[in-house]
Amino acid sequence: MGWLSFKAQYAIAIGHMEISPKHLVADDCPYSFNATSHIEPQISSEEIFPLYEVSYMWYTFLAAMVTVIVTLICSLFFFGWNDPKKVSPELITPVVRRKIFENESEGKIDVPRKDNEDTRL
Repeated sequence: MGWLSFKAQYAIAIGHMEISPKHLVADDCPYSFNATSHIEPQISSEEIFPLYEVSYMWYTFLAAMVTVIVTLICSLFFFGWNDPKKVSPELITPVVRRKIFENESEGKIDVPRKDNEDTRL
């Protein structure tokens, strides 16, 4: 996500993208309550990649989504799809474990414990 931030700052620095200051008073407000009037959007003369105009508030979300998507694709490509029933039950949280293994042994799952206690979930 660093490249996104640096490229956006670079576009602002060289003048390709301009962030107009916000009006602090409403005296000269161009907005009228007439439904027929509208304000024309400011269009930059230079074409900028639209992702560089994304607010900084969206950077964390975009970074998380890119991470999840790339990780899923790489995981499926390198390791393939895992069958949950082949995974050791002690590696799965109890709530999910009940759903995966609910048809086996009348809903009870044997999970070996390291202290050699016989427990059934």
